[in-house]
Amino acid sequence: MKGTMNHLRVLVVEDRPADAELMVAEFRRAGFAFEWHRVDSEREFITHLDPPPDIILADFHMPQFTGLRALQIVKDRGLDIPFIIVSGSIGEEVAVSALQRGAADYLLKDRLTRLGPAATQALEAKRLRDKKRLAEEDSLPDYINVKDLESRFVVVNEAYTRFLGKQRPEELLGKTVSDVFPPHLAAQYVADDQRVIRSGQPLDVESETVDRANQTRWHAVTKVPIRNGAGETVGLVGISRDITDRKRDQEKIEKQLATLTALYAGAQKLTRSLQLDELAQDVVRVFVEVFGVRLAWIGQADPDGSVRVLAGFPSHDYAQFPQGISNRWDETPAGTGPAGRAIRTGFPVVEAALSDRTPPPWRQFFTSIGVTAVAALPLTIRDKPFGVVAVLSDHDEFFTPERIEFFQAFANQAAAALENARLFAEAGERLQQLQALRNIDMAITASLDLRVTLNVILDQVTTHLKIDAANVLLFDPYSQTLRFEINRGFRGKALQHANLRLGEGHAGRAALERRVISVPNLAAEISEFARSTKLPEEGFVSYFAVPLTAKGQIKGVLEVLHRAPLNPTQDWLSFLEALAGQAAIAIDNSTLFDNLQRVNTDLTMAYDTTLEGWSKALDLRDKETEFHTLRVTKLTVQLARTLHIGDHDLIHIRRGALLHDIGKMGIPDSILLKPGPLTDEEWVVMKKHPTYAYELLSPIHYLRLALDIPYCHHEKWDGSGYPRGLKGEEIPVASRVFAVIDVYDALTSDRPYRRAWPKEKALAHIREQAGKHFDPAVVAKFLEMEL
Repeated sequence: MKGTMNHLRVLVVEDRPADAELMVAEFRRAGFAFEWHRVDSEREFITHLDPPPDIILADFHMPQFTGLRALQIVKDRGLDIPFIIVSGSIGEEVAVSALQRGAADYLLKDRLTRLGPAATQALEAKRLRDKKRLAEEDSLPDYINVKDLESRFVVVNEAYTRFLGKQRPEELLGKTVSDVFPPHLAAQYVADDQRVIRSGQPLDVESETVDRANQTRWHAVTKVPIRNGAGETVGLVGISRDITDRKRDQEKIEKQLATLTALYAGAQKLTRSLQLDELAQDVVRVFVEVFGVRLAWIGQADPDGSVRVLAGFPSHDYAQFPQGISNRWDETPAGTGPAGRAIRTGFPVVEAALSDRTPPPWRQFFTSIGVTAVAALPLTIRDKPFGVVAVLSDHDEFFTPERIEFFQAFANQAAAALENARLFAEAGERLQQLQALRNIDMAITASLDLRVTLNVILDQVTTHLKIDAANVLLFDPYSQTLRFEINRGFRGKALQHANLRLGEGHAGRAALERRVISVPNLAAEISEFARSTKLPEEGFVSYFAVPLTAKGQIKGVLEVLHRAPLNPTQDWLSFLEALAGQAAIAIDNSTLFDNLQRVNTDLTMAYDTTLEGWSKALDLRDKETEFHTLRVTKLTVQLARTLHIGDHDLIHIRRGALLHDIGKMGIPDSILLKPGPLTDEEWVVMKKHPTYAYELLSPIHYLRLALDIPYCHHEKWDGSGYPRGLKGEEIPVASRVFAVIDVYDALTSDRPYRRAWPKEKALAHIREQAGKHFDPAVVAKFLEMEL
């Protein structure tokens, strides 16, 4: 670093002028060229530090000041000034302390001859320090300068000199920033300098500048004010560091961040919905509203080579798309546009909107909305394009490589989101199909009414296959014909009187050949439907007939009809066959249940007929009780109903009543048919007939629930009955009911040993035995009956 200095400036700190003159004389004798000032107070000393002297000679002891205090002030101000203590007397310890505090040397006034050599040595040491500092500053990459209050360069280092294209620092000294920099930069630099000078505060800024090649660079600049001894700002130091590379990196990072932020914002919008149509609309909206294209549309590549447009935005511009022109992605002429090429190649395509290959309708449309550039971005999953996003701009250079790279990144995100939406829709459809099959399963298990189940099946068929109508024909194995059973979605009564032989019509062929028959256009084959003259009025276009088979046997045919063309997928056909399989199972289950119910009814009737036969046999054996069994059975069931006994239990009560005396088959005829009273021994045998009934019937599972009456009808409410002496509610309710009826019928019937009692007398006996022989509650209900 270089400054302007002609000779030494010497500051003498001495209260005795004569001593000061001696020091100056010795200094002059040593050959120094200099100017000097003497001070003897702190205030004067501080004043003469601005500008700083080249060397200070200080007395150690003065009335108002000391040499050590002067030395401390120099060090506190950060000044590097050779400081020599000259004293009349000084101790060794004090001298050492002064040297430790930064004094260059010390000497006694009676040995002033050492002053010249001491000053020379101190100034040389200072020169070496300055040289080292300058070398260090010049080796730094930082640019250092010192300017005065008018922004005039006072000091510059080598690095700053080279940056400005100068050979030597002296070429810049004395010049202002306006002499060096363009006006717009100089004005900014002067404004920054004045801000530091006026405020007295440091300033850190990132500033634009130009180098020697007039190339724009960026510097991180620190400007610090320089103050004099009075604290006044007299200039400033500027330290600059080239941050151009960092700035460019930062701009690149910020640009990448903006890109990532935009991608994130776009991705966030893509998470709002899993509905394919809503998601497609979100994609094109992001391209317009967030990324700044003029118009965007998104299309799906269909297997037939066409591009099916899913969404466009803005809608008012999209609505003006040329009609009658289809986008394609195959090798046809319509597939040579940007969208088709992007899908075929899997790479983005950019071209001018008004190129030679642009069809006239598109050219007219582009011109009307001011579009000048078109880009097509493929939508790819697992390296396989399945669609395209076409974006249009009204700026020729809008689709830069960087922007296309960014747009393609978002298109890849959109492709993943669209694929997720497709998979979600597919999963939802699968779930709905499973739920439909579940609903049918529940209908099959919950209802034994075939029409109810078929209604549920037709609901699922029309809802989940999205067709207009369905029809079920049942197969009659005896007549080998298909007859109408139920339908859904018809406007009239078409096909409701069908009675087809196997092989007749599409339904008959489906049943005979056991395969799905499809008719894409019924109008072309209407002769096949001569079975219904009203069918043309329905307006059906598409038709499917599916055989209903279960366990290898044909059960019927499911007909599916739609009033528009159908292009079913394999999944659609598979689900149709699954629904048909469920319908076949429902029909088979219903048929099996009907057959089983019929067999069960026949068997039950056979059992009951057998029981009635047994009861008649008992009546025939016991002449005294002829028709008694049928009478008591009827009345017992009637009384049980008044007691709100359920129908299921009434079945077993009826059977028990029919067999109430089955145990008498084990009683010898000599006792059973004895005309007179029985002896005690005979009564012992007679009372065993309930036990015989239990032993006879209990092994028969079918009659086990009917045992209560045969086993317990001779038990009494007060516990005096037989065979087990049960009491009160220990006696089965069926036995309590039957006991009342049995006694009443016995009292009102003629016997060999007595005449029948009158009805009133019998009822009075029953009433009197309530709480003894009979259950009072049963008696009360019995007395309410009309006999």
